Amino acid sequence: MLAASGLPKTLTARQPGNSRSQSCPRLRVCRSGTRTMTMAAGTLPQLNYIPIRGRGEPIRLTLAALELDWEEVHWGHWVDTDREGNQRFINIDWASEFKKDTNLFPFNQAPSYTVNGETYSQSNAIVRHLGRKHALYGASEHDSLRADAILDGIDDIRRRYFMVVYSGMMQPNGLESYWEKTCDPATIGGFNGGAHFEFLNRIFKKSTGSTGFAVGEQLTIADLLLFDIVDCHLPLYPEKFPQQYPELTAHWEKIKSLPAIASYIKSEKRYPHVLGTNVIVDDKVVPENVEAKKEPVSSFQQKMAGKK
Repeated sequence: MLAASGLPKTLTARQPGNSRSQSCPRLRVCRSGTRTMTMAAGTLPQLNYIPIRGRGEPIRLTLAALELDWEEVHWGHWVDTDREGNQRFINIDWASEFKKDTNLFPFNQAPSYTVNGETYSQSNAIVRHLGRKHALYGASEHDSLRADAILDGIDDIRRRYFMVVYSGMMQPNGLESYWEKTCDPATIGGFNGGAHFEFLNRIFKKSTGSTGFAVGEQLTIADLLLFDIVDCHLPLYPEKFPQQYPELTAHWEKIKSLPAIASYIKSEKRYPHVLGTNVIVDDKVVPENVEAKKEPVSSFQQKMAGKK
């Protein structure tokens, strides 16, 4: 639950300062922007990430669909430049922090998920765990297998999408090239490593039931991750994508209108930045920031694209 300040009710705002509480060692201190927050351990499931959607968003969508509350610990803070000094690229300087704590980040990657005193990593593994535990994995093993296939296909696209957003490919010619390789049905036979929306579109048409969900007749984690990957692409192609993929867009509308998801999207738990860059904010491409970001992808941005 969020308080009026936008922080979870179990969190209280503090002035920026040390990264650990001096008065109570059981409180973990986390930072979001210029705010510092403290949290009592073990009260709710805890998502350890940075204040963007990114690879944390599928976990948030799953928790929201289940109407489960959670807390977030934000590592790092917004800065105006990336590590290589490139201007107008919003980056999160958290790498030096989470690499110090391999208990909280077992693979030195974010996000991780802490529940009942145990911490787990790898975003898709966390989503699958929640799906199995809370009956969001289909009504049969066959449904679960189809859901897994959709999740893996989405992840192939997600990796390529991250590189586009983090690099200079947000320019019109770059977006056209990305569309051709990843979205244009005419290129499905090319070398794409499975990262193509037409594959997802065909699987969706075969596996969807009469209720319009991605697998069978009920909501699964496949629906939530499919919603998320379409949600990431609609700001890039607001007209072209719905025209080319009307079924996937209709599915996106369906999931978006589910009461629990609609409530989450309207809440302050939904972050405005899709990734650690200012070129897509509040589901819209910001043209002036795209124009300013013409430099080639940096080594740090490449590493960011691989986080999971």
